[in-house]
Amino acid sequence: MKKQQLIQEKKKLYAIFTEAIPSFLCALMGLTVSFVAYFRYQWKFLWFLISFFGLYIGVILLLFIVFVVIVKRKERRIEDEDDELKF
Repeated sequence: MKKQQLIQEKKKLYAIFTEAIPSFLCALMGLTVSFVAYFRYQWKFLWFLISFFGLYIGVILLLFIVFVVIVKRKERRIEDEDDELKF
């Protein structure tokens, strides 16, 4: 029962992050273009874009890491419970 819930949770997280990947890649491209334009033309207003894209990328990566850690902990907990039941 718990394994099925864990599988459902993994599927839900997979769906969430597959929807976030295109916007993540667009933000990464925007960050790259902003850095290149800033260093090439020395436009000062580009720091706004650089900070926005950088924060967006950081938040997406942080959420991804947190969700992966939570799912792995639940997996370990279920495996530990199964091991205790076997003995």
